[in-house]
Amino acid sequence: MTSEVHENQLQEEGGSSAWALLTNHGAVLLYVAEHADATVRQVGDGVGITERAAARILRDLREAGYLYATRIGRRNSYEVDRTRPLRHRATGDARVSDLFQGLLPETRVHRNGVHSQ
Repeated sequence: MTSEVHENQLQEEGGSSAWALLTNHGAVLLYVAEHADATVRQVGDGVGITERAAARILRDLREAGYLYATRIGRRNSYEVDRTRPLRHRATGDARVSDLFQGLLPETRVHRNGVHSQ
């Protein structure tokens, strides 16, 4: 979901774009899970942050073991470790895969249990 579309949805729902339920780290993780070959600039644009902030967050996620980067030519290809725990005490034993459940197209499950694309 692009940040512009997200902003429009917040405004339509009467919400404020001053805060979000996901941190930028969570949003970057979700973005690269769907766009493994995105450039740092594309990650920043897709999440609605600066390229510099995207680079810092990607580095944080790699250093913490949530993200692996493989160099392919001049670009990186990213892989998310979905087995890593969410880093908040309120989430208990929840994993990254639990966060992705229902948020990413390949993991969306309708209430009747049928996967959608």
